[in-house]
Amino acid sequence: MKCPLCNHPIHEGAPTCPHCDRDGTELRHMYEDRPTQLRLLNDGAGILRVNDRRQVEQWIKKFNKEFPTCYFTVHTVDLKDHENAQSYGIWALNEPSYSDLPTSSRDDSGLCLVIDVHKKQAAISYGYQLEPYLNDELCFNAIANAHPYMLDHSYIEALELMRHGIRKMMRSQARKANSILKKKRLTDRIK
Repeated sequence: MKCPLCNHPIHEGAPTCPHCDRDGTELRHMYEDRPTQLRLLNDGAGILRVNDRRQVEQWIKKFNKEFPTCYFTVHTVDLKDHENAQSYGIWALNEPSYSDLPTSSRDDSGLCLVIDVHKKQAAISYGYQLEPYLNDELCFNAIANAHPYMLDHSYIEALELMRHGIRKMMRSQARKANSILKKKRLTDRIK
């Protein structure tokens, strides 16, 4: 488990993070001014035109069909200096309720892409069920190619590159997981 505020690894039962000495409840207070009733595409920064929003919503729907037990959410935000995209992503996976969440998805299998237009940063946060399959390096590599487009304010192009990288990462990890299940002869248990 990672601390939602400083992103360092911590023990699951630890009352506070040994690195920053804060607990997870501070995350709720940090973003208490944010709405908690959202859609899977949350353009809080207002950077997407109507057609761009429709396009991103289609990407989200395709992702959710391809990986039916997971859900994908995209947030464009303008975070304050003491906030960061990673902690916002963790908050977005745990606090809000999504009106368009697929019924086949699990609450703890979310994948959240956060784009902070103020700091020109992006981060991927993921739910507990995806922790055995994803890590910070994989997530960083999935979205790193889009950074020049973010610096140029070409957000739809950046989102397209990130979508492609995330989909490629998820497909690769799904193949690895299936291969392990086949080797252990457990594939008949998950149908």
